[in-house]
Amino acid sequence: MKFGDKLIKLRKKNGLSQEDLANKLNVSRQSVSKWESNNTYPETDKIVQICNIFNCSMDDLINDKVTDIEEVERKEKNNLNIVLDSLLEFITKTINMLSRMKFSSILKCFIEQVIIVLLLAFIGMIISSIIPNVICKTLNFILSGRYYTVYNVIKGLCQTIWLIISIIAIIHIFKLRYLNYYDEIVEKEKNVSSRKVKENKKEETNTTTSFERKDEEKIILRDPNHEPFAFLSLLSKIVIFFVKITIAFIGLFLVFTLTLSLISLVISLSLSLHSLIFAGATLTSLGIIIANIIVLILIVNFIINKKIKAEIPITILLVAITIAGIGLGIGLLGFKNIDFIGFDEKSIKENEIDLTYKDNMLIMNTWEHNYEIIIDNAMSLNDIKVRYKYNPDYYKISYSVDYSYDMREYDTYLTSTNNFPKQFKTFLDDLKKNTIRDYSTSEFNNSMKLIANEETINKLMTNFSKLYLFEQEKTETGYKISNVEFRLEEDDQGCSAYYSAATDTLTCPSWCEGKKEKIDTPKGQIIKFYCATSND
Repeated sequence: MKFGDKLIKLRKKNGLSQEDLANKLNVSRQSVSKWESNNTYPETDKIVQICNIFNCSMDDLINDKVTDIEEVERKEKNNLNIVLDSLLEFITKTINMLSRMKFSSILKCFIEQVIIVLLLAFIGMIISSIIPNVICKTLNFILSGRYYTVYNVIKGLCQTIWLIISIIAIIHIFKLRYLNYYDEIVEKEKNVSSRKVKENKKEETNTTTSFERKDEEKIILRDPNHEPFAFLSLLSKIVIFFVKITIAFIGLFLVFTLTLSLISLVISLSLSLHSLIFAGATLTSLGIIIANIIVLILIVNFIINKKIKAEIPITILLVAITIAGIGLGIGLLGFKNIDFIGFDEKSIKENEIDLTYKDNMLIMNTWEHNYEIIIDNAMSLNDIKVRYKYNPDYYKISYSVDYSYDMREYDTYLTSTNNFPKQFKTFLDDLKKNTIRDYSTSEFNNSMKLIANEETINKLMTNFSKLYLFEQEKTETGYKISNVEFRLEEDDQGCSAYYSAATDTLTCPSWCEGKKEKIDTPKGQIIKFYCATSND
């Protein structure tokens, strides 16, 4: 045991503080602190005085004899009890320290521990990978067929040993970094309190009350003397910076949520007499608004490091959550009277767009691929109509042109008209009537009809068959297309192949040879093509 550790044991055993011992030796408290930290060593005359104060010899103090005193006491205890006592003391001291730390200090402490754990885990991964490999490869001639068994045993042993070392290291660094410094702060507060009591015994009660009030003050644990851990402070500051940036972005999202909640509050408040749903939405919006404001206040104070009493905001936040929960419950009660209906058949109409046939043109229903073909010989050559059934207030027919394999593919589909005000008004009107309908396009995606004269249809379907396999069913007005599958299959052989479906030709670089084959299937032929080097 070092001199400083012995001095701490003897001082505490005799019920003396650092300040008391310093007064007896006519030195500063900082000097005693440095002795106990083993940073400096007292002069010979001070050692003699220390021996006189604690009634021990100089040999006991210097030559490891003080431990005999501890040994006598330890013999009276069970080793398990000692471990449990130490563990409980560590836990109690940690809880007391955390209860007095500022939130920002607690966060930095937590981040430092995470950094240490990650560093130790990374080192452990390296060790558990290198050592077993080195040992097993060195003894490979002995291990024979038991190589992997021995490897796993050594790896598990290394991981276990490193885990124990890591736990000890984490606890030791935590004690050096925080608990020891916390002890000094508590010791200093006791000395201040003791000095005040001596100065004015009549005000002992007031002094005690003041001390208790000071105990409740938050402290910042940052020991400048622990230079070996300065890099942890730097890393924690960097992490804190990015945490603040992340929280700031969360704050921006909350501002957006707050805006939507205010809009929802105004709308639901104006309609709250029509339905329980709107009454519940009013309370829910109000609760969300209050919660957003409180959380934004906490975020701003955290970012600017402003101290704030958390009790009031947390209480208001809980009240806001309660209000929102009550509103949600009322709104759900309103839903029991709601009738869920399908589409409004009165608003569903058939609408169409006009297209003109072009060379190598084909038309595809993007979402469902299935559609109906209607032959109308009254139409002019090359005139095409694409018809869908839908609500024109919500949707419209759109198309895009994709040029692939020298074919001109028109992909048709339904898109929103982006008439949000009208759509939203319709939704609110439905809620007033206690109804909710289906507003999606899924029912109409397969309602596509392709209308043209027979010659134009034949050209379109000839082009369609160059890219797709499909089944067709005869109808009174034409036929239906279903089970559409892509028929081209490119096999990558390292050379860039270009296949033209329009002319059924394959083009390859000069150093490659083009290969194309047609494979029969129940639906038709699949075309497989690729370019390969001459050696292949």
